[in-house]
Amino acid sequence: MLLIGLVNSQDESWLQTNLPDRSGLRLFLHVKAFTYAFYSLIRTDGRQPVLLCSDSLFSELLGSLPTHGLRRDVLLGRVIVLHSSQADPALEREIESSRMVHGRLESPFDLKQLESLLAGLDDELPVKAVAEPSNASTGTPEASGQVELHRILKDIRRHQDKSGDNQEMFRCLARHARALCHAETGMMLSPALGSLFLSESGQKDSLLCLAKGLIENSTLPFNHIIANRSTFLQEPYRLAQLSDFVPGAPQMQSFAAVPLIENGRAVAVLAVANSVSGAFGKAGINNLNLLADIGAMALGNIQSRQQLDNAKLDLSQAYEDLNLTYQDLQNHVVIVDQLQSLGRRIHAAIDIRVILRELVEGAHHLLGCEFCLIAFRENPEQHYNFYTNNEICQFFLEMDGSCPINNLPFFKDPTALGDSYLDNSPPEELVRPMRPYHVEMSNILAVPLTQDNQVLGFLAGFNKREGGFSSTDRFLIRALAGTAITAIMNSSLVRSIKGLFQHSVKSLANAIEARDIYTAGHTDRVSAYVQELAHQLGWDSQALEQAYIGTLLHDIGKIGIPDSILSKPDRLTDEEFDKMRQHVLIGVRIIKDIPQLEPASDFIRHHHERYDGRGYPDKLTGEDIPLAGRLVAVADSFDAMTSDRPYRKGMNLEQAIQELKRNSGTQFDPRVVELFLYLLESGALDKHFRSAKSDSEPILQPESNLLLINKVTHKLGSKAE
Repeated sequence: MLLIGLVNSQDESWLQTNLPDRSGLRLFLHVKAFTYAFYSLIRTDGRQPVLLCSDSLFSELLGSLPTHGLRRDVLLGRVIVLHSSQADPALEREIESSRMVHGRLESPFDLKQLESLLAGLDDELPVKAVAEPSNASTGTPEASGQVELHRILKDIRRHQDKSGDNQEMFRCLARHARALCHAETGMMLSPALGSLFLSESGQKDSLLCLAKGLIENSTLPFNHIIANRSTFLQEPYRLAQLSDFVPGAPQMQSFAAVPLIENGRAVAVLAVANSVSGAFGKAGINNLNLLADIGAMALGNIQSRQQLDNAKLDLSQAYEDLNLTYQDLQNHVVIVDQLQSLGRRIHAAIDIRVILRELVEGAHHLLGCEFCLIAFRENPEQHYNFYTNNEICQFFLEMDGSCPINNLPFFKDPTALGDSYLDNSPPEELVRPMRPYHVEMSNILAVPLTQDNQVLGFLAGFNKREGGFSSTDRFLIRALAGTAITAIMNSSLVRSIKGLFQHSVKSLANAIEARDIYTAGHTDRVSAYVQELAHQLGWDSQALEQAYIGTLLHDIGKIGIPDSILSKPDRLTDEEFDKMRQHVLIGVRIIKDIPQLEPASDFIRHHHERYDGRGYPDKLTGEDIPLAGRLVAVADSFDAMTSDRPYRKGMNLEQAIQELKRNSGTQFDPRVVELFLYLLESGALDKHFRSAKSDSEPILQPESNLLLINKVTHKLGSKAE
């Protein structure tokens, strides 16, 4: 037996003192706490509860039943009231009339009396149905003395769990109302469903549709019962008029009806009727009220379960939608990451060809299409620069634009693209010319490349692998086009700035040379020699650019040398030569505050170091001298030897070559000398050398060959040090 106490503090003390062995007793001092815990308690225990309730809390409990959704049938006949001598008379009447009270324990409480009351209860206690004495004149059958309510509850629960259908539940309630009240007819009227459910003796249950005006105009008080949530009992009564509204309705002389109240609202009417006169009386009303309460709870459970099922479906659908949204979000995150990575690679590039290649490869990957094409021109007067990852198209595009792709409507006039161009079913006249070239076209997506409202080209994707191009693809290619035009414009701007910077450096170098008419063109030639050496060593474009700037500025320090020394026609004295040596340090000081010129410092500072350590300013030896300085040393000395000076005539080519060989390993890095002589022999320096190369003897010995040069470049390294 599951024993629960809803008591005040005085009754709690008595129960704890007198029932110490009842470990299962659960005590509550507030109705609210009892309400929250009651159902979870009986669900976990699984037994019918017996409630010991203080009379001071009993009326509060009755008022909480509809508010907190407590099921009255669970406590029917299983409440023992702990009754004090100070009870209010109105409360006495409530206790007396309540169907839930099994008995009262009078104050002062007696433990034996309590044990006796508990002993009269068991887990399968039937609920008594009120019996009325027979009325021979009316011939109504007597109600049975006992009705096993648990059988009715079981049947209602079975319908509730099996069908979850209000119509089936209404039929069930009509049938049990007839049996419970020993009536000829049981009825359930549902305004919401617009139906009348009938259960008649010896016939199958039937459903009749409500005629318009039945609730408002029938002599049956359905409207009154629903509106006022009140019980109706009257006999004799003119009930024959029901058949005027509901064809097939039985003739009735006695009638009883109660409302089904759910959440404070009358949702239906439960009624019984007989074809002979004779009141159902209080017993019939009590039984109907009991069944109505049970039916209302069952209907509430059906509705709750339907709501729960709907909530599960909604939750399942929401989960699927959320999962799809999550997957889409993940895909978008991946796409955004790829776009950012592509954007970084494109914006880091300066060479327009690198930008176009990266863009086409990125578009091909992001759009998932067979190939992409980009066409770009910096102004409308120029021809397009094309790049595509389709080798056949690239070949024909390079052949003066004779690729069959030029049949596309936007090829010659990109303004025809508008905002974008998407065609998942190109016309046959557009596709056919491409087939002889083994270029198939199943769908096209293209956007213009626009800068300052001027169309400079287009970006197009062809042959989406999985279905046609979508709106997402349109968004992606627009983003790519925006990135492309920005990167191309940035590249053009950077190239312009670099060109301006190089022109500025060149102007500075020319200004230095202008002070000495005998060194005119010296800087240009030395720079060209070093560029050829660095290119042969495999330096990248950035290192080659640094070599160009550094060589142009290698003698910038001479700006701080007096003209009397710089242009002296005779040999310099030791004191004058010491001052001349300062030009490398002066040059380093001139550029030290310009970050962009910092890589040029090795070309300026170390081009007068000697391989044997007798150079200046730092007297470095061998490979401790930066490679930049070793390259300029050879190129600078060669041009100085072959140029006229105020104090001497320039050497001829053979003399200069012999001088390089004689000083190889002492003044110059022997491997740089070998490489320089190879370039002279190969003719790579002819366009820079001011004198004709002599044919009287070879520049290199016969053993000098490409294998030797490969060995030399490998030893020197492929990067600027």
